[in-house]
Formats: sequence, structure tokens, C-alpha cells
Amino acid sequence: MQITPSFRCPQDLSVASKLWVGIEKPADQGVELTIFDDRQRIVFHQYHTKGNAMLVQRFDIKNLYDGEYALYIRSGKEIVKKIFTVKTSEMTQVVLK
Repeated sequence: MQITPSFRCPQDLSVASKLWVGIEKPADQGVELTIFDDRQRIVFHQYHTKGNAMLVQRFDIKNLYDGEYALYIRSGKEIVKKIFTVKTSEMTQVVLK
């Protein structure tokens, strides 16, 4: 079984400050989403129960400090890790790696 995440950020995050994650997964498995900061502290954690093969999660990142974050998506035994960086200047940006 495989989980397939996709990521989308609005171009102008000073207006939206949102990170969207779409996840395709087996319907008979739940999915756990966790975001860690660069000091390994949990800044977001949520578990979605089984039942849906598609999940869309919106993250409001306007209150995150500048730095690197790791998003872990776990479903069953599979774990997907995605690193992203929040940078604040005149306009807030998210850089997915």
C-alpha cells in the first residue's frame, strides 16, 4: 500500500499563509500528520481515521517562526517526510524541498 502526498502553496502567502496537502491513501487505513520544528518540537499533530481514500489538509502557517520544518505523513507502516522552510521578509514564503 502506498500514500501519495501532493503539496500546494499560494504564490502570495502574505495574504493566504496556507499550506495545502492532498493525500491519497488506502481507504482502510488512517493517516497521521505531524509537523516538527527544527528543534524536534511538535507544532501540529492530527490523526484522521480510516474511511476516505483522499484527504486534503490545510495548514495555517502564519504563526510559525522562520525556520525549517518537517511534515511527517504516516499511514500504516509507511512514512513520508517532507521538509519545508518558512521565510519572512516583506512577504511570507514557504519553500518546499
